[in-house]
Amino acid sequence: MSAAQASWPHKGHIAINPAKRKGFVISITVLGAFALLALNQEKIVNHFVTGYEHDLLMPKMSALAAEGKPEAVAWMMLNDPDFRAADTQYTALRKSAEAGHPQSMYLYSKVLKFQKDEVGAGAFLARAAADGYPSAILDLAARTK
Repeated sequence: MSAAQASWPHKGHIAINPAKRKGFVISITVLGAFALLALNQEKIVNHFVTGYEHDLLMPKMSALAAEGKPEAVAWMMLNDPDFRAADTQYTALRKSAEAGHPQSMYLYSKVLKFQKDEVGAGAFLARAAADGYPSAILDLAARTK
């Protein structure tokens, strides 16, 4: 250990002029923020676009889901926690799945699997895969491995 290190044992290896420390910290923070924005620009923009579209769609999709439209029911299940909380028995989703809507069949199979009904979950998953729903096809392929 050198004499300089012995007299400053509490300091790190990089010495910063205390008079310029505040400017240095601010500069590093700003550079870090710009780097973060540059690397994640698409994700940040998509987040705001998705939120804007979500706010525009919510009233219409809510009304359509109340009418029992399968696409709207599936969208509401994925995007509105209040809709999911209000339908604790997943009645609307079950009706959409039984009507043959592939995404609803897939989502309802996930609900049944969570409820430990493997037979029902497998049946709805197989129907959704047979109708060409991509996520169902992938899940079914993973199950059969």
